[in-house]
Amino acid sequence: DYYASRGLGDVYKRQALDALAAEVAKKATTAALEAVRAAVPKIAVGTYTGTGTYGDSKPCTLDLTQTIGREPQLVLVRRQTDPSGRTKCLTLIRGAAAADCYNAHDILSDTTNRITWTGKRVSWYGESASVQMNESGVLYTYFALG
Repeated sequence: DYYASRGLGDVYKRQALDALAAEVAKKATTAALEAVRAAVPKIAVGTYTGTGTYGDSKPCTLDLTQTIGREPQLVLVRRQTDPSGRTKCLTLIRGAAAADCYNAHDILSDTTNRITWTGKRVSWYGESASVQMNESGVLYTYFALG
């Protein structure tokens, strides 16, 4: 009986160790998935309608807290086709303090925007509503990567 009970004890120990190993493996897998999730960039695409305001006291601001949930690294803003038939764009890259508008062919002169990066928000302003990508009633599309 002694040896039989000892063998049963070994079975219980083995089951406990197997259960512990499975739990450790599960946590390791969860941790690995969380690490991958944190490393994969998040993307947000949205639109806004221009209000016609501009300047340092009335910047355009995108708060990406709810969409990408992290600091944006790149934001592209595109105006739907303008009256000249061209598409105007603005590229905001984290760390840059200024950016110019451009179209498919060249950088547009006198279109500098000043940029402020604050956590999960980016703000920019220019010397006119057109430069700032905020013309009244105009639909703009943005793409953000964080």
